[in-house]
Amino acid sequence: MPHLPTAHPASSPVLLPLIGLTYFTQHLVTYRANPSEMCEKLQGATGHSQGAVSAIVATASTSIEPYFGPKHEQAPAGELAAHSLSRVRAPSGLDQSKTPFSQCKLVFSARFLGVGVPYHSDYLRGMTEKIFEEDLAGEEPWKKEDLGADLRELTTSVTRSLDEQISTRPLHWAKATNLPETTTRAIDFGSSVGPMTVRNLNGRGKVQKEERSSKDFMLGLMKTSDGKIHLNTAFSRLLGKPPIMVAGMTPTTVKAGFVSAILAAGYHELAGGGHYNATALREKVTENRARFLPGAGLTPNSFYINPRQFGFQFPLWQELCREGLPIEGFSVAAGIPSTEKAAEIAASRPSSYPSTGTDGRTGGHHSCVNFHQPILSTYSSIRQHANLSLVAGSGFGGADDVWPYLTGDWSVERFGMQPMPFDGFPFASPSQEARTRTYAKETGGILTVKSKLG
Repeated sequence: MPHLPTAHPASSPVLLPLIGLTYFTQHLVTYRANPSEMCEKLQGATGHSQGAVSAIVATASTSIEPYFGPKHEQAPAGELAAHSLSRVRAPSGLDQSKTPFSQCKLVFSARFLGVGVPYHSDYLRGMTEKIFEEDLAGEEPWKKEDLGADLRELTTSVTRSLDEQISTRPLHWAKATNLPETTTRAIDFGSSVGPMTVRNLNGRGKVQKEERSSKDFMLGLMKTSDGKIHLNTAFSRLLGKPPIMVAGMTPTTVKAGFVSAILAAGYHELAGGGHYNATALREKVTENRARFLPGAGLTPNSFYINPRQFGFQFPLWQELCREGLPIEGFSVAAGIPSTEKAAEIAASRPSSYPSTGTDGRTGGHHSCVNFHQPILSTYSSIRQHANLSLVAGSGFGGADDVWPYLTGDWSVERFGMQPMPFDGFPFASPSQEARTRTYAKETGGILTVKSKLG
């Protein structure tokens, strides 16, 4: 028997029947009973591309007979997977770190799939009519009353609709798996779209292996013993303060008056830049202690990108903690430590930690143009750690811009994902300008320099 080429199993005449056979086999193995009894346990069924046919067979079946019969074949072609596609693509290797966001070209990846037919495209226009007239002889295999609620609303043929869904219509799998809140389980009978479905459902509490849902991180209200109502997030529970921190930024937060005013107002504050030796930093800690009310604490903010500064500030922070000074935390800013160094820092004071997601340009807290994509990719992973509170820090300065990120609506409205609420927000440039800039006179020329932060 001649050896078949590698591409042969991916051709449509072979691939479609085998995928369908796999789905149906999984159904039968799972049922171990009459299919109608299994359907009574399910609220609905959906399918990815040709999986929609399997979903209809499963939900419309009252016995195993519908699982056996002829299958139809289609001519082979090609299909391409593209991610973050734009009409204007950035050349490979192009450095856009200094390019204004409005002028940046999107970067996307593309690879050819092992698929023989260009499904979900106009290349298959007319295929539905050909299949319906030539292969099915105009017969309708399924009745709409046998199917789920959505398909029952069809005004056209169910078979025509299925053919069009597979051949010419775009596939929006995230919408297809946007399950009702009452759904508690999602059963995958295939082997190809399971990981993608898991990513789509992350945060919804629908997948069995997932222990926490986005509802656990939604904004709430809480009443304290004095009868006052406060916002309730993981950040506010961690520090006992509103979900806002004033991020450290030199030279503003070098001044003890500014830092102590923030602390006296009941907010969390980061400071540390501008102190170039241990003596100066210790003196500033002493000066701040004399200004703020009892119960307030300091959180040094140290630039990891500056090895000399970080080298004396981190040991000094540990020394101040041992002396019993009111040190509330420690912030590693402007750089990401190695795994080994991060473990060393965290081990020095095991606790809960705010994790701040920022833009990454010029220190990260001046703009929010680039910080969405990393959060979309890692949100579920971050939320698997109960001792992390997620802080969004990129150019925020008021209620209107913070609110969508506090409620999680930003990911729903802008990206069609599940709600992804944040726990806190650093106010950086806007709050610092209250100390360093006035509008009593006209502003002169603006000098722009390249800093070590990018």
